[in-house]
Amino acid sequence: MLKVLKGLNYVHSQNVVHRDIKPENILLSANGIIKICDFGVSRMFSKDRTLDLSTEMGTVWYQAPEMLMDSTKYDTTVDIWSVGILFTELVNKMPLVAEDTVTSQLYGITKILGCDNCDLIVVDKYLRKHGYSLNLEASYAPLSQSYTASKTAMALRKVYACWPIYLVEIVTYCLQFNPVNRKNAAQLLDMKFFTAGTFLSRFNKEMKIKLKYDNARYQ
Repeated sequence: MLKVLKGLNYVHSQNVVHRDIKPENILLSANGIIKICDFGVSRMFSKDRTLDLSTEMGTVWYQAPEMLMDSTKYDTTVDIWSVGILFTELVNKMPLVAEDTVTSQLYGITKILGCDNCDLIVVDKYLRKHGYSLNLEASYAPLSQSYTASKTAMALRKVYACWPIYLVEIVTYCLQFNPVNRKNAAQLLDMKFFTAGTFLSRFNKEMKIKLKYDNARYQ
């Protein structure tokens, strides 16, 4: 994930949004080189103006909520959401939510992670058009007016009780329902998941050992 985020940081620095970050589009060479591939649905954007983008791009499991709700006003933060889902799949072998349709995917995300009250009203209205309801009075009455990152972390803790704190922390800032609250790739690289202890000094050595083992195993 370190190298995925470094690659994505460069992509975003060139004002490009990938829109389809998923395991199939992350290539790993025998030498441990990570490459992000398949830019077929990627788009360039300008920071000086809002770009209208098409909806329903990429794979449903990895799409951000704003894409699932047919928004055409989005940016590189949709890729950050996808990175958060990659984390969940890498550790638990399944993404956070894996539904067959856009609507059921959005419903599953909201039921697990929640969002602030303003977003809930918008989401519930969208879901009702497609036969779903969040049952706001019963399920979400206790929410405060502001849905903070700590509440996302608590929601993740319920699903992934054994996760270490730094993993919960970095995934929390990827999977913020409101894209404004997601950290960018550079900020994620500075988080303690990567910087605490001796992670960076051990990373390359351990990666080479694993790749050597895998190569010998499959030859």
